[in-house]
Amino acid sequence: MIATAETLIVKRSQIHKAPYNPRTISEARRNKLATSLRRYGMVVPLVWNKQTGNLVGGHQRLDILDADNLQARGGGDYDVEVKAVDLELVEEKKLNVILNSREIGGEFVEDQLNALLNEVCGSDEIFDLRAFVSEADEKSKTRVNSADKKSKKATSIDASFEVVIKCANEEQQRAVFSKLTDEGYECRVVIL
Repeated sequence: MIATAETLIVKRSQIHKAPYNPRTISEARRNKLATSLRRYGMVVPLVWNKQTGNLVGGHQRLDILDADNLQARGGGDYDVEVKAVDLELVEEKKLNVILNSREIGGEFVEDQLNALLNEVCGSDEIFDLRAFVSEADEKSKTRVNSADKKSKKATSIDASFEVVIKCANEEQQRAVFSKLTDEGYECRVVIL
């Protein structure tokens, strides 16, 4: 049976950012995260380890909470709701990687996502939900048929002024994708 982590209220001063945390966030994505938190609240709790006091998951959200607390209250200690785990350091580090892994997340079904966005996006010009799913194309990779693979012919460029960039490896692909999305371009990954 799957255990449920204990929900606790702890003081911010009890939470230490994990010095090994391998994640970072661009300013553009941080702004999107802050917009979401301010609109809907902290619906996904931080994950905190009782044994070490380290934050296991939620470093970017905690940074936004800290900034919000500083702005709203002038700083100081404050209460934070966490999901508490009780792990040795090595297991904590493993969980940190797992919580941030794209390999265990779901993928958007493009047609269903587009229908949903069309349904809910028209009425709210201030909160553009489409800005939150630009990474959906990265996960919902478009595949070309095997004839196109063999002939290596480029697909035609339509009126949306699409550009195809061929990368040497996945690392370069991720870097290019991240840079372009951070600059506001709508991107998608196409496997040829």
